[in-house]
Amino acid sequence: MLEGRNKLETKNSFSKHSISKNVSIHLVSSIYKQQQEEKMNDKKNPAILIAEDVESNFLYVKAVLSKLNAHVFWAKNGIEAVDICDREDVMDLVFMDLQMPEMNGYEATKILKKKYPELPIIAQTAFAMSDDREKALDAGCDDYLAKPIKSKDLLIIAEKYLK
Repeated sequence: MLEGRNKLETKNSFSKHSISKNVSIHLVSSIYKQQQEEKMNDKKNPAILIAEDVESNFLYVKAVLSKLNAHVFWAKNGIEAVDICDREDVMDLVFMDLQMPEMNGYEATKILKKKYPELPIIAQTAFAMSDDREKALDAGCDDYLAKPIKSKDLLIIAEKYLK
């Protein structure tokens, strides 16, 4: 609560009037709280991380997601994916390639889920073996897409997790 005292004076050649009044102002919410609420309510431009080491695959996913007016980030390996999520702290969704250099998608997902348990992570891989889906879900991925990814499937899954 902020408190203060206001004083209003008027003067003319005949008289002088003075009015004093105590004023109390209650701050209902902080700027931070307001920004967080706006972020939660405004999904018009979702922040999406694409963790993908192959540039042509990244460009394809980015082009499909352009229909969502998304702000897209690109990580070329698991280390970059974790760094971007830590630095930006605004991700709404992650598409995670499972086979990347330096740190694979399984390890990156485990780290991200420990830090950001509510962040939806969608696994994507070209090596669609029978146990890949199970391994991805065990690592913490929320869903799974096998490459080649159809644009329709990509949009359906993105919209599912952005709601």
